[in-house]
Amino acid sequence: MKHTKFHSTPKRQRGAVLAIGLLILVVMTLIGVTGMSTSGLQLKMAGNLKDWHLAFQAVEAGLRDGETDIATGGRINGAEGADCGVTGVNASRDGLCGQLDPTIAYTQNVWQNMDWKAGAATIKYVTYGAKTGAVALTGVAAQPRYIIEPVKDGKPGKTLVVNDNQNIIKTFRVTAAGNGGTLESNIMAQSTQVLP
Repeated sequence: MKHTKFHSTPKRQRGAVLAIGLLILVVMTLIGVTGMSTSGLQLKMAGNLKDWHLAFQAVEAGLRDGETDIATGGRINGAEGADCGVTGVNASRDGLCGQLDPTIAYTQNVWQNMDWKAGAATIKYVTYGAKTGAVALTGVAAQPRYIIEPVKDGKPGKTLVVNDNQNIIKTFRVTAAGNGGTLESNIMAQSTQVLP
């Protein structure tokens, strides 16, 4: 029996597998780089959100501290310092801002014209816990700060002059500023406190 051998001439290779492999490698690299970029962005967003929540909690603590300062009543007796009491005869009235005459309508809000930066050269605010003894907050770049301003009640028939015309102010606005983990994250908030 005769064996016949068939020999086929090899076809010339064109490198299609190499080109497809390189193309898949490029696509996989692009997917990996995009995934890393997205993860980095999400990490920054999560960090910023955490910082914002920390600043919000700090400013809320500052408001409660200011409200406690008012409620204890020792410093609130109708003699607010027009200059927030930082210097001069009103030095003991620090953080208490406003005009001395409670019958005057308050048109200028002190909180809008203050330097709220922590460690500002012209400090006019009260630092958290300075008047109430509250324990300092941890994890914040700077302790919350607040000021207290008298507020004229806008309801009909209401004035600031109560208790037999003794000019005792009863309504106050607390403005607080708080920071998160960095000084760049800052929030301001206000509340109104009415004394009984």
